[in-house]
Amino acid sequence: SETNPHFLFNCLNVLQYLIHEDADRASDYAGKLAGVYRYFLKLEKSTVVMLEEELEFVGKYCDLMRERFGAAFVTDIDIPREYNEARIIPCALQMMIENAVKHNIVNSENRLRITVRADSRFITVSNNLNPKQQAGDANGMGLRNISRQYEMLFSRSVEAGKAGSEFVVRIPLIL
Repeated sequence: SETNPHFLFNCLNVLQYLIHEDADRASDYAGKLAGVYRYFLKLEKSTVVMLEEELEFVGKYCDLMRERFGAAFVTDIDIPREYNEARIIPCALQMMIENAVKHNIVNSENRLRITVRADSRFITVSNNLNPKQQAGDANGMGLRNISRQYEMLFSRSVEAGKAGSEFVVRIPLIL
C-alpha cells in the first residue's frame, strides 16, 4: 500500500510547528511517525496481518491525526481481545480512518467522530458526516482496492455506505 504524499506533507508541517512549541511533544510525534512508516515498510510484502498489529498501528496513526486536528478528531476504538489473532488486510482500518478525514470537514465547529467495533463477522468503522464540497467518488480508490483484495483472498465482501447520519464500512473479520 503506497503512502499518501499529502499525509507525509501534513505530518511534517505539524512536526515543524511542534519543534518550536514543545520539544517533548515534537519528539513523541516524530517517534510515532517513524512507527507508522516502519509498519508501512514492514508490510510491503504481507497479504494479511494480525488484527492486534493493525490496531497498534492505527493507534499511532490516530495520535498523529489528533496532534493535527486536536479535539475535533475523536476516536472510539473498542475491539474485544478475543479478536487479536484475527487477520486483516494491512492498512485496511487505517485507510478507512484516512478516508473519513479526507472526505469530511474536521474543525472546532465540526468534530469528526470515528467508531471502530468488531463482532464475529465484521470490523465496523463508522463516522459522522460533514462532507467537504468536492467532486468525485466519495469512496475513493482505497475502498475499492481493499474490497478487491477481500474478494480475491477470502471470497468475502467489504460493505460500505451511508446509514442515517453516518458513513459505515464493514470489513470482513477473518478468524
